[in-house]
Amino acid sequence: MASQPDLATLTAETFEPHVGSVFTIVAGEDRREIRLDRVEAKPQLMEGATNPDGTPFYKRTPFVLTFSGPAAELFGQSTFEVHHEVLGVMPLFIKPFAEDGTTSYYESFFT
Repeated sequence: MASQPDLATLTAETFEPHVGSVFTIVAGEDRREIRLDRVEAKPQLMEGATNPDGTPFYKRTPFVLTFSGPAAELFGQSTFEVHHEVLGVMPLFIKPFAEDGTTSYYESFFT
């Protein structure tokens, strides 16, 4: 498994090759697998945001990761230790946003 990536350097392009792959959420002794379904750039999230000196507020284009997993494994929003076979181990803030009876959906935003 790869080492921990620097979260500040991650971009939508980092995750795009891994759409469809499994990420493992570790919460204490509990491990849950979720699948990365979509990576979507969201430049409008920070459009026009600037630092006091007038430079853009963010160093990368904001993006959102959308994951899915079994509905029986729904968990609340929190920062979790997330493992991926290629990307390594990283802390991600993940929140649930929908559930359809068989599948739960989660998001992780990067600004």
